[in-house]
Amino acid sequence: MKNEQGFTLIEAIISLAILSVMIIGFTGAYSQGFFLIGEGRNLTKETFQHQEQMELELLEIKTHFTEHPDDPAAAQITVFQESNYETEIPLMAISQEIRGNRRFEAYVSSVEIGKPKPPELDLNIGVYANNNWTVEVFPWIDDDIEIRAEYNIHSNPPVFLSTARWHESQEDHHNPYFPSGFRIYREEIKEEPSGTYWTSLDSSELKAGHFYQFEVSPYTFAGRLGQFTHEERIPVLRRAGSPYWQNFIEDVYFDRAKLFKTSVASDVLLHANHPTLNLDWDRNDDPQGALIGMAIPESYVGKPFSVTVDFSVDDKILENNLYNHGVGLSLGDGDNSGIMVTLDFANHMLRVNEVANGSYVKSIAEINLLDDASLTVTDWTAITGINIEFSVTEIEVSINKGEEVSETYNISHTLVRYPTYLGLKSYGSEDYFPNLKHEIIGKYDRHFSSSIKDVRFKEVIPDFSSELLWVLGGSSQISSGELVGKGKSLLIDTTIDQNWINNNAHLKVSNIYVDGSVKFTSGSEQLGHAEEPGNLVVRDSFNDRGSRMIYGDLYIGSDFSSTSTSTTYNHNVYVQGNANVGNTPSFKGDLYVNGNLTISGSIKFEGNVFVNGDLIITAGGTPDITDGNNIYYHGTVTHNYQANNSFLNRLIKSPYQPVPKQNIPRVTTPQPKLKNWYLDHGYVDVENTEVTSNIKVVTENGFTSSKHFERAENVIIVALSGDIKINGFQRLTGILYAPNGQVEIKGGHFEGIVIAPKGFKDKEGDGAVKILDLDEIIANPSDAPFMLE
Repeated sequence: MKNEQGFTLIEAIISLAILSVMIIGFTGAYSQGFFLIGEGRNLTKETFQHQEQMELELLEIKTHFTEHPDDPAAAQITVFQESNYETEIPLMAISQEIRGNRRFEAYVSSVEIGKPKPPELDLNIGVYANNNWTVEVFPWIDDDIEIRAEYNIHSNPPVFLSTARWHESQEDHHNPYFPSGFRIYREEIKEEPSGTYWTSLDSSELKAGHFYQFEVSPYTFAGRLGQFTHEERIPVLRRAGSPYWQNFIEDVYFDRAKLFKTSVASDVLLHANHPTLNLDWDRNDDPQGALIGMAIPESYVGKPFSVTVDFSVDDKILENNLYNHGVGLSLGDGDNSGIMVTLDFANHMLRVNEVANGSYVKSIAEINLLDDASLTVTDWTAITGINIEFSVTEIEVSINKGEEVSETYNISHTLVRYPTYLGLKSYGSEDYFPNLKHEIIGKYDRHFSSSIKDVRFKEVIPDFSSELLWVLGGSSQISSGELVGKGKSLLIDTTIDQNWINNNAHLKVSNIYVDGSVKFTSGSEQLGHAEEPGNLVVRDSFNDRGSRMIYGDLYIGSDFSSTSTSTTYNHNVYVQGNANVGNTPSFKGDLYVNGNLTISGSIKFEGNVFVNGDLIITAGGTPDITDGNNIYYHGTVTHNYQANNSFLNRLIKSPYQPVPKQNIPRVTTPQPKLKNWYLDHGYVDVENTEVTSNIKVVTENGFTSSKHFERAENVIIVALSGDIKINGFQRLTGILYAPNGQVEIKGGHFEGIVIAPKGFKDKEGDGAVKILDLDEIIANPSDAPFMLE
């Protein structure tokens, strides 16, 4: 628009120059006249006449330089006039006072023209349960989820065109940083949009192990382009790790986790294939105490337990030779006080410290891991985790490196009776400098760190003490009846098969340790306790072709074969070797296989399956897996028949995952006391007598009782060198102790303790044999018929 009243900038400059010269000239003449003429009134009058003449001449040069200008708005210039997208050009006022009582003004347009405003938009992104947009959830693809973007356009000038895009990470970019690592998954274009819009991706459109981002680019009628991007990459993950770990990751994701220190950054988006915690804080040294806390599950508080933490070490620590780098686990309380176990990678040290309120108080132990003969190399990037077994008097620490396990370090303490928090920390001596070819500086800067991948808790059966007394030797035999031990433990120092347990007898004991193999070719013998399941640990292989119920987590040190018709594994199964499952067994828990897994038959998997080797599916049936569970394999897949698509879709390639293992307790038979002790405490020295209540017998050789009796309570029989044989009874309770022989009973119901390194035989048993602890039989431990450690 043409300016009708204002000067242009050049005109204003020329006018000001002329005005200034005239005023300066007039001022000089006036001053000179004042000094030379002094009192000459005529000259003074003439001077004012000259001033008026000069002012008139100036006004003739430019009539728009006025003494009383119009409203400045009349001189306003706009661009895009006569439209809805006007932008005003600022004005500059030029003024000059003459003689103090007259003011002349002019207006010129500013050299800088104001720009139209950029587009304005509000953007919100969240993950929700499908069709429920009120509560955000974690992006588990196993659940029915929806990633939803909502944006509101309220721009002036209005938006001419808006482009909304969903971006998905490329197949070959597992952890993308640059935009080149993403592809446009979906694009939506809207013309002249206004108001609120939303768009979403549901589970059927999402891929596990991928990241997603959302972007909106509005373009205004005034020519301004805006780009609004949700900066956080949203991972879509499959559930992995223990349920406790999954819950903890959700707490971290929604900022519900307990932070022990300030300036702690936690990230669960580092690895798309596994829910992973990455810790960082604002300092480059050892934080001493934990940075973040995970509540120990209530079922493990107040009792001994073990905790295994899996992690991976940043591979750049080797390149940068950091002098300070490590990861730590603490067992303590909500004040960050207790025991801290630190793996000092830079110095190859295992350090155990007492911590109070997050600071070291004193050193408890320092162990040089270079001296550990069980760890063949010191490449910390190969370390996969650490295990701590806790009791109120000591902790046992071991380090996992793939299939290798370090020595077990027993460290005594009196610091914390029952911890309530597992603390985690990770630290490095310098900042992490991203690779410019692959990563963005600033956006993903972090310290060198260790990525924590899983936490698993497990109850620890205390060192046997009284429970250890049920140790059955190689020639043992359980027939017809059942051996019962709710909450008890049984150690069998040989292979068990149909000769060891027959006639469909049952071992209903919570914890069973077999220092050999298990071989069942038929039968329906039960293993484990249904009401209080514990651990079933087998040192070698496990083979089953029968039809039985198995309760408790089953740990197998070698190969596993189950081709039974209807055996049910009610809890998790951990196999260190290869596994072959066929026919129609049922797995209600998770199955972990360190080697290859061969599947045939109509097998029902009701939990997840993890295979570190190859997965081979043969002909002969249709395996099935329940909704929400999958088979994760590390090697290759081979299938030779047309399995249903729903099953084949559950086969997922995944990284190697260490398979948990349990050890067989090392047990020695308790030693007998001196012969005189027994005689001084009311024992009778006899090799054959009638068994009655409260009788106490000691003999150098064996003991035999062949006379039938109905009931005998609180019986103690000690055969120092031979065997114990009791035939014909209905009920017997007490202790049968043959430290160098075996025990054989024929009859009904027995409750108590049997110590027989050469074997225990329950022949023709139609009742039950019930395991008792020592304190359930003898009130004072000093009255025990054997030495107690």
